[in-house]
Amino acid sequence: MNQKKILGFDTSGLNAMTNDRHSTGLIAGIRVGYRIRLSAMSIDEIIGTQDEEARNRLLDICQRLLPAGDCMQPSHWIAERLIENFERHGHSGWQTLDLRALDYENEICRREIVNNALAREQHDFSTSAEKRFADLFGHARPEFDKVFANGTQRPVTSSQLLSVLQVPGGAFWTIGAALYEHVAKHQPGEDNVRAFLADCPPFNALLLSLVMAQFERTTRDLKSGESYRAGRADLFTSVYLPYVDVFITNDERQRRCLREIAVVAHFGVEILSYEDFRNGHFLQLAANATQPFV
Repeated sequence: MNQKKILGFDTSGLNAMTNDRHSTGLIAGIRVGYRIRLSAMSIDEIIGTQDEEARNRLLDICQRLLPAGDCMQPSHWIAERLIENFERHGHSGWQTLDLRALDYENEICRREIVNNALAREQHDFSTSAEKRFADLFGHARPEFDKVFANGTQRPVTSSQLLSVLQVPGGAFWTIGAALYEHVAKHQPGEDNVRAFLADCPPFNALLLSLVMAQFERTTRDLKSGESYRAGRADLFTSVYLPYVDVFITNDERQRRCLREIAVVAHFGVEILSYEDFRNGHFLQLAANATQPFV
């Protein structure tokens, strides 16, 4: 099991699998060839699915995948535990953190809590959180546009924006300190933030996801180039990237953002569309197997 690649899914990837007429064979092959890590964020999104039949189909897929792995805790839970570890021990212990979300796994299988009322509540919460996230960045765009209109060069890529934000005393470190303070209840200096980020790839990914949001929503020239307008939850799945070898998402803008984050952070994860995974990794796995999967 330890030699198998770890495979993670975004909700869009699970949706694509649900609609795949060969999903039974595909899942059988995946369970042989990979260790699976579902995420609590995807399960929350599935729970918020208003169509009961569609919701149950997605949960069925998750239930069939679970025997080959586990479900990871929400991204905010992971970030908080890593900060607490760094405070207590001087290191985050991110590689040995127990990520397993047993409550989510039990609900995937037993479905004692999930119902239409909870789906509406979860959907409303997600919609509200997404709006707050969009407003946080969107309200700042007019001010940034004024700065660029007055002669300041507009960043063409997210990497250019990151280089500006990461100068000594820059906003990257300030935002990192603010997130750290929310958990630790004291404000760390920039040197401490730098040390924590160097020790903790998942938290670094979280900060880089905020840079992607700022680039797209406040600074990028929306009349040119590719869109990076991924949603709040889509961006925060970046926290899971250090914990998987392959991550499947069928959301093109999310995939674009996560690939940028993975390159900047030097993560070795492959971020693929469902089709690319199915036509690449899985077919190669099937070709090497003694029995066909599909």
